[in-house]
Amino acid sequence: MDLQDIDIAKHLHEIKKGKEYSQLGFFSKPYRIDIGTEGIVVKVYHPIKKNSVFLIEAHNKYIADLKRCGINVPDTRILAIEKGIEQELVILQQAFEKEELVRTIFEEKPLETLLQLLSLMYSETIEFWKKKSVNDKIGFHPTIRNYAFRKGSLFYYDTFPPMGMPQDQLNKIIVQMTPISDWLKWLKHVVPTRIINKVSDEYYFVEKTIVGILGSSIRLRPEYAEEFLKFTKGYIERSALGSKEKKYILQKIDSPPKLSLLWRIMRKLTKNVGKPNISFPIKKQIQD
Repeated sequence: MDLQDIDIAKHLHEIKKGKEYSQLGFFSKPYRIDIGTEGIVVKVYHPIKKNSVFLIEAHNKYIADLKRCGINVPDTRILAIEKGIEQELVILQQAFEKEELVRTIFEEKPLETLLQLLSLMYSETIEFWKKKSVNDKIGFHPTIRNYAFRKGSLFYYDTFPPMGMPQDQLNKIIVQMTPISDWLKWLKHVVPTRIINKVSDEYYFVEKTIVGILGSSIRLRPEYAEEFLKFTKGYIERSALGSKEKKYILQKIDSPPKLSLLWRIMRKLTKNVGKPNISFPIKKQIQD
């Protein structure tokens, strides 16, 4: 199915009343529609007064950049719908079944399967940084909830916000596009964007990306924490990463990696679903 043929504006009201496809979206809550035998995910973002044309162009370029670096991206379309004096960004994307989502696989499958997926994600992450030019100002966030697994291949579907830009510019977009209660919107005008580096560093530094993937896997399956840590140490030691990156990762994974305080605060403010940090010894954790 050609996503360009879908008149999404006609169905948008009904979509918003429908069932959410996932509760894990940070910038949007995705919905699913079925057209014929195919499923389409619809991601609706909060309306903005400016930058819609820039964001659409940056989004399309980012997908091209990802594919150039060897990343599989499902068919995706972005458009802006007029909403008074604002524009509402909407993304249409080829849907995956729940059992194809890597997060679902991590929640349900045995250790052997999970280690195979970790290996694939680590390999894809390292290959991405190897293939992109050193001059490319481009980020990548290959965490577990951003992947699907179909017919033996990973598919990366987290295309917004587009990260084909310098980190400081992305930070401004993160602040602009973060959905937040009306009474807290004043925060967007006082938060220094450099503080967002605590979150976005994971998108721009391969060593922090690897640590982030490991942390997500442990939070989802804490009973396998020791196995994940041991596997990751061995993988990194054998990898083609530079000595600086290896040293950073190995120092950070002596214990389960933790989400930053800023990210946990952002999750609470936006009512985002997520798992708590894990500590040794593994025991019942308090949801953060």
